[in-house]
Amino acid sequence: MEVVGGNGTQGGRTLIPSGDYDIVLKPNESNNAMFSGDFGTVNSLTTSGSPSLWDIAYGLTIDVKTASNDVIEHVFDNNGKMSWRIGGVDFKNSLGNSATANINLGEEFRFVHNNGTNESTWMSFNMNANVGGTYLNATMHARTGLKAGNGAVVDYRVANSTFSYSGSGIFLGGNSTFNNTGAMEFNSGTVLDIETGSVFNTTTAPTFKEGSTVNVRGEYNYTAAAGQSLTLRDASITGTLITKGGVASNLTLAGATTVSGNGIINANGAIIIDSGSLTVSDNGKISIVDDKTYEPRIRMGGGTLTLNVENAVQVNSTRFNLANIVVYGGNGSKLIVNEDNKFRSLYFQSNHNITLDVAEDATIFFEQISIGTGGGGTLLIENFGDERIFFASSDNWGAISISATDKNGKTFTKDDLELVAGTYIDGTSGYWLNAVVPEPSTYAMIFGAIALGFAAYRRRK
Repeated sequence: MEVVGGNGTQGGRTLIPSGDYDIVLKPNESNNAMFSGDFGTVNSLTTSGSPSLWDIAYGLTIDVKTASNDVIEHVFDNNGKMSWRIGGVDFKNSLGNSATANINLGEEFRFVHNNGTNESTWMSFNMNANVGGTYLNATMHARTGLKAGNGAVVDYRVANSTFSYSGSGIFLGGNSTFNNTGAMEFNSGTVLDIETGSVFNTTTAPTFKEGSTVNVRGEYNYTAAAGQSLTLRDASITGTLITKGGVASNLTLAGATTVSGNGIINANGAIIIDSGSLTVSDNGKISIVDDKTYEPRIRMGGGTLTLNVENAVQVNSTRFNLANIVVYGGNGSKLIVNEDNKFRSLYFQSNHNITLDVAEDATIFFEQISIGTGGGGTLLIENFGDERIFFASSDNWGAISISATDKNGKTFTKDDLELVAGTYIDGTSGYWLNAVVPEPSTYAMIFGAIALGFAAYRRRK
C-alpha cells in the first residue's frame, strides 16, 4: 500500500494505516514526507522517492507474521535519511521466532522526541534481524537507542552508531544475542546494558567516553585483530567479559570497574589500569590468557587494583602459573590486598612507584622482583606489618627503594626493613618482608642509656 507524505507541518502528518499491509512511503508533490505511525501495526515499511528527510512521529510495530524460517526481505527499507519522533519502531513476529527480518536503516536513522519527561524513542528487536545501514544517530535526546529481547539474534552491520545523553544506548534482555561489526560511540550518560542470559558480540571495539557505563550481567565478547584493544570507562561485571584476539590486544580500564557476584573478566594478554580502578569482590575472578608473545600481566600506570577475593587473578597459560604486576608508567599506582593473593613478578619496567597496602589478615606473594631497562623503582607500603609481603627470591632487592608506614603512622626506611627467611602459606620457601629486630646488645645499650638517664635524674632531685 502506498502512503503519500503530509504537507510539511507538524499537524499535516499523513497517518500510516494499521493492518496487514506492506507500506510504501512516498513524498508528496512538494517533496515533503511527514508521517504518523500512531502506534499502529504493519507487515513491512519501505520508502520510495528522495525527500531530504523521511519524518515519522509516534510508534509503529512491524510484525512480519510468518511461521517460516526464512529471511524476509525488505521488512524495513529506508533509502535516505529518516527521523523517528517518540515511540520508535518495534520489530516482531507474532507467528513464530525463527524467521529473520532484513532491515536497512539507510544513510541515517535519527532518534528524536520533544524532550518530555517520559518521552523516549527506541528501535526494538523482538525477532531475528539482519540490520545494515550507514549511520544510526542517537545523539539528539535522552532515552533513545536500541533494545533487543524475546531471544532475538541481531546481526548488526551498521557502519557507525553514536549514542549521547542520559539513558540512551543499547539494552539487551530476554536471552537476546547482538552481533556487531560496526563502529560504536557511547558518550557521557549512555549505557551498554547486557542482562543475564543475553550476549553482546563485537569484532570492533566500541568507544566508551568518560561518563558512559557498561553493565555486564550476561556475556560480552570482544574478538580483536592484532594490536586492537578495548577500553572501558565505568563498568560493572557480574557476568562474563571476554577479550580475545591477536598479540597486544589488551583490555584497558580507564574508569571504575568492579567484578563481583561470580563475575569474571577473561582477558587476552594484559589488563591495563592507568587512570582507572579495578575492584574484585564477592567471588569475582580475573583470568588472563597467555598471548604467547608477552607474559600474562596487569600493567599499572597510575590506577588502583583492589583484591577482596583470595587468588583473584588467575592465568590460562602453558608457560606460566601466575601473572605479573608491571609498574610501567606514571606514579600513583596502588595495589590493595584484602585476601591472600599470588603473583609471579613485581616488575618495575622503569623508575616509577607503586603503593602496596596489605590487610592485617591477608598476604601477598611474589616469585621475584624484576627490573626493566629504565632501572630501579620504588615500593611504598601502607599499613605495614610483619609477614604480610613474601618474596620467593631476593633477586633485585638492592635495585629498588622502599619506604613503609604502619597503621599507627610509624615510618620505616629500607634500612629498618629486612628479608627474613621463611615459608609461605602454601609451603614455598623464600623471604618475608619484616621490620628489623634489634640485636640483644642493642637492647642492652638502649636499656643502659635509659638507666643512666634515670640515675642522673635522681641525682638532680
